[in-house]
Amino acid sequence: MITKELKKKNYIRFLQLEYYDAKSHYFLVLVFLLEIELIKIFVSSEDKQLREIKYQWLIEELDHNHSKYFITNALQNYKKKFSREIIDYINAFKEIENNERRAFEIETFKKITQKLNALIHITKLPIKFSSNFLFCYFYFLYNVRDKSFIKKKILDKHFKKYINNEIDDLEITFIRIFRKKYKFEINKLSFFYLLLKRKLFKS
Repeated sequence: MITKELKKKNYIRFLQLEYYDAKSHYFLVLVFLLEIELIKIFVSSEDKQLREIKYQWLIEELDHNHSKYFITNALQNYKKKFSREIIDYINAFKEIENNERRAFEIETFKKITQKLNALIHITKLPIKFSSNFLFCYFYFLYNVRDKSFIKKKILDKHFKKYINNEIDDLEITFIRIFRKKYKFEINKLSFFYLLLKRKLFKS
């Protein structure tokens, strides 16, 4: 049931779980659902202080033994083992800002990805995500709110730096589709076709 919720709210993250055969890993699904809430907080307001209050509220809800909020209540079972790591992950989102060119800084996404991968590492799952993907993915999500936000020059400059063998097939497929036209609607059939083509090409 919870995996279906992720599929409905975030199809790309659902595909990643399928790709890694981790759909049944309840904690990782919860982490991705938490990510959705953290991103929603960012896009909900331009006011950094207001966003920080909302992030802190999530942390305080996590501290409660019983929360009325679904995601923090569901994470209660993992609080003893992963409390510090979950809080570090939430706090990392506080650092996302727009600079004077209305662009995001890649260093922030490196930190968020490090915190995410630290959570995954504790679960013993053989998964490691890329900050390049998260950087691109955040632009993809944020543009839903502000169509004028995308800066093609900034993304082009960044994408020249990434190394293909540091990113898994699913992430690189997403980035290539996105980079080709910088459109914010990714056709699922095209996505699967290009993913399969890449896997066959490598085999």
